[in-house]
Amino acid sequence: MEERGKIKTFQTAIRLPTGPQKHVRIMYLPTIAKEQLDTYVAELGRGLPTPQQPVVKRVEEEIKYGRELAEPNRRTLPLDLLQRARLADYQGNPTHPEAVDELFQREDQDIRDTLLTERSIVSQLHGFISGKALRARELHLYTLRSFEEQPNSFHIVSVEERIIHLSFYSNDIPLAVFCALVSTLTHDEQLTQLLLSEEGRRMLVKNLPLDLYSNLSVGRTRTRSRLLDLFELLQGIGVVTPLQLTESATPFLRCTPKNEHPSAFDVFTETWSPQSSINSPAYWRFNTEAPIHLWSISEDSPAFWKNMPIRTLEEAMAYWEDLCKVCIDREFAASITCPPTGMRPQGSLEATARSIRRKSSWKSSYDLSPIQQHYLNRFFNQSTGQTPLQDQDGGAATLERIAWVISAPLTVVTEWFRESHARYVHRIERAERKPRPKKAAKAEKAARRAAEEQQLVEKAANARAQREQDWQSLVQRLHPDPMDDMTAARIGRIRNLFMDSGTRADNKKWEREVSRALQDAKTAEETRLVTSQKKASTVVRPSSRPGVLSKAAPPSKGTALPARGPPPPVAAIAPGKSVAELIADQGPVRHQKKAKKRSKKAKEGKL
Repeated sequence: MEERGKIKTFQTAIRLPTGPQKHVRIMYLPTIAKEQLDTYVAELGRGLPTPQQPVVKRVEEEIKYGRELAEPNRRTLPLDLLQRARLADYQGNPTHPEAVDELFQREDQDIRDTLLTERSIVSQLHGFISGKALRARELHLYTLRSFEEQPNSFHIVSVEERIIHLSFYSNDIPLAVFCALVSTLTHDEQLTQLLLSEEGRRMLVKNLPLDLYSNLSVGRTRTRSRLLDLFELLQGIGVVTPLQLTESATPFLRCTPKNEHPSAFDVFTETWSPQSSINSPAYWRFNTEAPIHLWSISEDSPAFWKNMPIRTLEEAMAYWEDLCKVCIDREFAASITCPPTGMRPQGSLEATARSIRRKSSWKSSYDLSPIQQHYLNRFFNQSTGQTPLQDQDGGAATLERIAWVISAPLTVVTEWFRESHARYVHRIERAERKPRPKKAAKAEKAARRAAEEQQLVEKAANARAQREQDWQSLVQRLHPDPMDDMTAARIGRIRNLFMDSGTRADNKKWEREVSRALQDAKTAEETRLVTSQKKASTVVRPSSRPGVLSKAAPPSKGTALPARGPPPPVAAIAPGKSVAELIADQGPVRHQKKAKKRSKKAKEGKL
């Protein structure tokens, strides 16, 4: 009856008086106005009776009915290990490697079933497109094909005006397209087998088995919300326009009536959200041309570049190609010269920019999760770069088993191992071409400098030893006899100058210096002896008075005086210690003790 247009249906959720929500499916006649339908839905939750729990008498004794049946041996999945294995640091390394090892030591079937509890893994297993912009592109391109291939579909309102009802995507699209647009939450082996065959991929959603139809949540709030989320993005970039019914004499557009659908529409102007399925638009028009804005340059006010036709499938593909460039290639967008005026983006600008500017939104390749990569790393030797691809048979059987365990395509697993081995080879080649590290060069330079310094030290020690030997030869030649203290002191001063000179060119100079020092020492010794003899020859006579010494009587006139010789030479003062050395020999300075301060009370007591 719904396909013939006799009735219409939709699903929604109402809140019961007790608090929880309940999903209901409402059927109504096409003649019912939207206002009456909204009022009915609003009053539906209030009018439902509150269920009363019946009073049941409990029996304390355990009652056994019939023969005892053994409970089936249910396999428990290690979801706790998976939860800990997911945790990773900022570099992507697992924070609980012991949980990862314990999980991957189980049987392959247990590992596969555990990984299939990950939403990203199970959804991509069924063909889900992870990039949001690419999902919107797939929805747009498939709808254009449907206008050509399914013009008689009940949910296509007008092929000429390109108007479609939202229920089309819950009935007349193939299973593969539905799984690509809406992610699945749980693994279903029946769904996996259908997607492996071409016939199953082309099966329309409305023809699915009831249990699979229910597991995919077809037509329910979650599915409707995911589809409206894509339509919101398409509206933001100007590809689609939301419509609403109108009775105006001058509507926005008018089409040929078909299957009880309205024929007059205006642009939907009310505020709506993908999460609200009741107030959201149900009719959508796919435009024949769409604008392109430079989204990578500005998020708040992107500049208008050009309008492109999107009537045919080929024109739409060219449009999406240019749109992708200006969204993720900033250099390309900056090189474009834009016209001074142009239309602004429609819809929620913030939501559109957030979705379309991300590179991940345009990613078409399979996205391996971290836990899948941890499993692949178990078959990659980090030290040797060995992978199953380097086995003798190419690792075909191993690769198929790995792909089955992690539920990833075989091509994705093969490419991952190929890239890992290529990175290892590149790292080894770069290490061989790379010059020695700066630290090694610095260490080598420091060692070379230390060796040179050691050679200089040894050379200086050898030169000083040779200089000492030359000094001993010089002194032995000029003064072979032992020296007294006075002579040694004079010679020692010259020795210090000789050792510090560092040259052996002018030995005659040092011979003259040593000879002069020896002569001065000899002269000083002779002067000392003469002086001591004169003091010894002087006679002191006692005076007649006690305590007074009388002077010697002068010689008489007839007494001859001895001849007076030349004055003795002036003796050079022997070198001694300097004033600073004498002060240093006295030891540290003794500080005087400070006088103790007498307290005021002691002074008063003394007074």
